[in-house]
Amino acid sequence: MKPYLFVPGVRAAIGSIAAAFFVAFAGHAATAAPDDLLFTSLRDGHSQIYRIAADGTGEVRLTQTQTSELQPAWSATGRIAFVSYRTGGGDIYTMNADGTDLQRITTSPGMDQNPAWSADGRQLAYVSELDGRSEIRVVNADGSGERVVSGAMSEVSSPSWSPDGTRIAFGTVVESRQRIALAELGPGPATVALLTDAKGKEFGPIWSPDGRAIAYVYSGNRAEPGINLRLFRIATKEVLQLTRNEFTNSTPQFSPDGLRILYLSNAGAPSGKMNVHTMNADGSGVTNLTSWDHADLGAAWSADGRHVYFMSFRDWPGQIYRIAADGGPVQRLTRSNFQESGPVARTVPNAITRVARSH
Repeated sequence: MKPYLFVPGVRAAIGSIAAAFFVAFAGHAATAAPDDLLFTSLRDGHSQIYRIAADGTGEVRLTQTQTSELQPAWSATGRIAFVSYRTGGGDIYTMNADGTDLQRITTSPGMDQNPAWSADGRQLAYVSELDGRSEIRVVNADGSGERVVSGAMSEVSSPSWSPDGTRIAFGTVVESRQRIALAELGPGPATVALLTDAKGKEFGPIWSPDGRAIAYVYSGNRAEPGINLRLFRIATKEVLQLTRNEFTNSTPQFSPDGLRILYLSNAGAPSGKMNVHTMNADGSGVTNLTSWDHADLGAAWSADGRHVYFMSFRDWPGQIYRIAADGGPVQRLTRSNFQESGPVARTVPNAITRVARSH
């Protein structure tokens, strides 16, 4: 199979950008270190949001409520979006990396969830649900300019921005089948079309860092057993099968340099539990990083791509861990007696996009 990423010099350039990013953000009072993590914890009775350093030190509780605070997401500028139930229904809020400057972004009478930042940190996409219908909406970072971008599509999910901020891929349901749609953004109403004409179910889209492809999860039929990963190439509309087995493969994430894909799979895993895997962006070079008897979930790349963070049940009832991207010993980062989940790492903003445009 052909390798996916073609831009020469990207790896070296990304290293330089990442280094500059780390220096620029170090020591700012209301920001976190560029390799800090967010996670949610049940230690306070309700899900609350915490920040922790990449080595497990410096833990800080960011939310202080008696209601659930969920789905934290870093922006390129270090601001955090999340879902809060402090007003009854779920709404999108933002805050600084130290928990200050709390702002309510959405005020819908329904439920708003799954916040996703644009690469420049100026806009948020999210799922808004009301009266049995859901929509993908986009709003400016200050809460202004809200608009629907999913057209006539319903039962939508998982908004994912293109790196240049001009398109959003998302999940939808068409004729009782899960599909992936692509919204083209502009000054007027968004133009929405289905990504492929596949016969199976598609969900969980994620853009490559250079905007040239979308990875997603595909579930076929009896002739295609298993839940597998595919790659859609934007320019040629070619679909590449990244995994092809009878197991469950899910939640793909590109590495910051776009050369590797992180995902969860129970292929070859002890006891059939989900483990953390990586592979090249063309589907070759598959590695089971964790190979453990208990489920490993919620995997995320570090900002520099050198480590992988994940939640695991190897220490009940679930804690946050780190492992080198090429394998090795597992380091436990959290040490409570309650479930910790959803590690979210910061990323280098627009790195691939800037490099690709310069070549």
